[in-house]
Formats: sequence, C-alpha cells, structure tokens
Amino acid sequence: CCYTTLILMFARNVSPTKQIAFEFAKLDSDGDGTIPLSEVRHMLSENRRQVGLNDHQILTLLDRADADHNGVLDLEEFSLLITSARAQPSRARRVLYSVADSVIAKSERPTVHSYINEYNCLPPPIFVIMISLAQILVFVGYMHGKHEDSMSHCAGCWVHGRIGPLLFAPPLRHQVWRFFTYQFLHQGLLHLVPNVAFQLLVGVPLELVHKMWRIAPIYLLAVILGALLQYTLDPSVYLVGCSAGVYALITAHLSNLIIVGGLSL
Repeated sequence: CCYTTLILMFARNVSPTKQIAFEFAKLDSDGDGTIPLSEVRHMLSENRRQVGLNDHQILTLLDRADADHNGVLDLEEFSLLITSARAQPSRARRVLYSVADSVIAKSERPTVHSYINEYNCLPPPIFVIMISLAQILVFVGYMHGKHEDSMSHCAGCWVHGRIGPLLFAPPLRHQVWRFFTYQFLHQGLLHLVPNVAFQLLVGVPLELVHKMWRIAPIYLLAVILGALLQYTLDPSVYLVGCSAGVYALITAHLSNLIIVGGLSL
C-alpha cells in the first residue's frame, strides 16, 4: 500500500481510526504491534515526490512521530504520523490541520483530519455563490429607480400595481414557476442580507465537501416544498425569500456534524 494513500485517503463509511488500524496491521508484517522506523522512512523516501517532503523533512517528521525514541512506531504513533500537519503535501491543508490541532484532542485528529481532506475547490462552490448573486441582482434590479425604503420594501413583489412575475401568490398558484421563483424576492435588505449571509456562511463549506450535485437538489427542493407546505397550512399567504433553502442548508450542516461525530464513536 502506497504511503501517500494512507496520508490522503480514508474510507468514507468507515471510522478513520479503524481505517488507520487496518492499514497499520497490513504494514505490521510480523504482528508484534510495531513498525520499524527504517521501513516507514523507506516508504516515505520512495514516494518523496508525491508526499512533497525532502529527506530532512522526512527525518524531522519521523523523529517527532517516534515519541519514545525506540526506533519503532506503535499504532498511536503511526496514527499521529499520518495525520500530522507536516505530512500533508498541500500548504492550505497543513494550515487547516494546524488550526484544527490547536483545539482538538489528539485522539480526535484522525476523524477531524479525514473531514478536512474532503475540502477542495474542484469543482468550486458555484451553486451557492450563483444563487446568492442572483437573489442580490434581482433585488437591486427591482429597486433601481424606486424611491421606496430599501430596508423594508419588497422589491419585485408588485410591478406596475400588479402581482410581480416571481412572487408566490395563492390566486396564481397554477403558474407553477412561482413555487420556485419566490426565493429571488425579499422584503427589503433586512430580509435579504441575513438570508444571503447565512447561506454563504453555511452553504459554501458544505458545497466544498459535498459538491453542487448534492447541495443544489437539497436547496431547490426545500424551496419548492417550503411553498407547498406554507400553502397547505395557510392558503392566503403570499410568499417571498430564500429562507426555506437556508434552513435546508443549516439542517444539512447539522446532520453532517452528527454523522462525522458518530464516526469517531
């Protein structure tokens, strides 16, 4: 097993701690519960280019890992070695590891680091950013040239004295696009700014890990179901805002924390 695989990959449905123990057992050829330091150094040196460490950095890393200086690594030392910030090829990941290590216990590092490993910008988190930008542009577009209070005016709700084309209006529920487009309208900046801020704060990190093809359906389905639920509970209410989508992102984030936390149990 390539040592870089140990550093950069964890099984998604298996506890990182158990995965590390499994990899350790494969490398512990004689079954004595230790791996010779020379063997680990050899594996690192062979994969020096992928790991991104020079010989001096490898020696320093191994010296720190072998806490009792007995020339071998036990499971705990091996676990700390492959989840060490210094062992990561990406500078950004090393920074994230170092920040996390300052506030978590050593026993929790494999779990937390395995989650950090999922963060990447390929593809970038374009869905949450684009939907937020669209909501801002719609508000600015409808407010342009108006002399209303931007803090509380529902821009686009009424156009030339008639119901706007995006507003969810119960009398016009047969226009099915309104179950979706109402998310682009907001009751002034006091409504728009918190919604956009929360969805960027929560949505961007989620999309970095879980990607657009998971986050977008959750968000858009929540918007549609929010309108359906509101109409079922009170058929007289006109609906604006992306709150349903924001609540879905927050719920997904909390669920994600519960799942990640459960892996370490």
